[in-house]
Amino acid sequence: MPRKRFSPKARNALMVLGMHRSGTSALTGVLSRLGCDLPQTLMPANEFNAKGYFESLEFYQMNDAILDSGGSRWDDWQPFNPEWYESHRAEEFLERGAQALQSEFGTSRLFALKDPRISLLMPFWKRLLAQEKIKPTYVHIHRNPMAVATSLNRRDAMPLAYGLLLWLRHTLDAELGSRGEVRCFVRYEGLLANWRATIADIKKRTGVVLPRNSETVDAEIDEFLSRDMNTSDQGLSDTRDHRMLKRWIGQVHDVFEQWAERGEQEKDIETLDAIRAEFDATGPLFGSLVREARTAPSERNALHEATQNADEAKHRAEAAEAALSQNTARLEQSEQARGELSAELDRTTQELEKLGANLTALDQEKWQLQSELAQRTSETEDMARQNAALSAQITTAQDEIRAQTEKLQHELDQRTREVDELQTSARVQKANLQKQFEKKLEETLVARGKQADRQLAQLTEETAQQRATIEHVTADNWALRNSTSWKITQPLRSVVLFFRRG
Repeated sequence: MPRKRFSPKARNALMVLGMHRSGTSALTGVLSRLGCDLPQTLMPANEFNAKGYFESLEFYQMNDAILDSGGSRWDDWQPFNPEWYESHRAEEFLERGAQALQSEFGTSRLFALKDPRISLLMPFWKRLLAQEKIKPTYVHIHRNPMAVATSLNRRDAMPLAYGLLLWLRHTLDAELGSRGEVRCFVRYEGLLANWRATIADIKKRTGVVLPRNSETVDAEIDEFLSRDMNTSDQGLSDTRDHRMLKRWIGQVHDVFEQWAERGEQEKDIETLDAIRAEFDATGPLFGSLVREARTAPSERNALHEATQNADEAKHRAEAAEAALSQNTARLEQSEQARGELSAELDRTTQELEKLGANLTALDQEKWQLQSELAQRTSETEDMARQNAALSAQITTAQDEIRAQTEKLQHELDQRTREVDELQTSARVQKANLQKQFEKKLEETLVARGKQADRQLAQLTEETAQQRATIEHVTADNWALRNSTSWKITQPLRSVVLFFRRG
């Protein structure tokens, strides 16, 4: 998520990011006229930037020194050494940077700072600004990459393809380094065509408040942008012999164009990251181009010197012709000498032209072969990465299947042990229950036997008592029947019986 936007109570820095010759000076000049403070020690204007660079000499020298301390320089397209940021040199330059911010901007609450080298050193600058409690707002400005390369070719005799690679390195590093920060993207061509709309976009997308705004200020900016501003709008057709380079630059330029028009799109981040990965991976393959690009100016100087020597020879030939014409006695000899010198001059000129053409053809062929080699290498590395990814996926799947199988086998073994334990427990419980049942049955039978014995004894006793009673009654009855009274009352009982029956 982007950080909190502009706050007038904080110290704010408008950090102008972009490649050399991309309009960073023009944008910083406009921002200064709208109220942003500039550094105290400004780089002087020259023939390549007649209206000024609006750039701090102190920070220009410091950034150059940082690059040199990390084994790099401004025209190196390979990534800056990441280990440098953890070294003691970084701490030393943080101290120097803090002092420079104080001396260049004092206590300013709103200043504009630009140096294309900052794009290559974003981690350092983010740390420095945070250390000094300065809130950055990043404004990326980009220009047609072929126009940038052409401008560098005119200024530094730099090959076009080399200039395009530098454009790619600066733009990619600046974009990556400012992710998650308050930022926006603008076009140099858009700034020249309608600076008011460009500034309005910056204010809308970042929340920055610029204090100067009047018709007088507008007129100053119109005058500032109206003269000596190169609006070259070359396409990428000149990179037709560098297909991979054309693809990278074309895609990055398209993304930045869309972001300047409609704002950032999250889906484009993946495209930029993929290009950066390919670019970083193939960068070392072009190491020889760095040396050749840096020696190209000296070779062109040698060619220029040879041309001057040819011109001097031509002048000498003309002088000889004038002298010979004055000496009629040696006219024929002079004509012959002039012809020889002229022929020699023509041969020298032709050889120089041929050498120049051969040099150009060889340069183009070299760039084409190296670009094709880089593309093939990139494709091979892509296939290798894909194969490695597939192998890793297969290995991962096999590991997962093996782990799942082991897990299931472990669970099966555990369940088998549990079943065995349950069966053993059931057998033990069954045996215990059988013993308990037999014991209970035996106890019940014994108890019932004892109860039956008691009941039998009681019945025997009762039977004996009843038998004794019967015997006693029988004896009594027998005694009664044999008694005298029984016999005397016999007639009376017969009468009673008769009446009962009647």
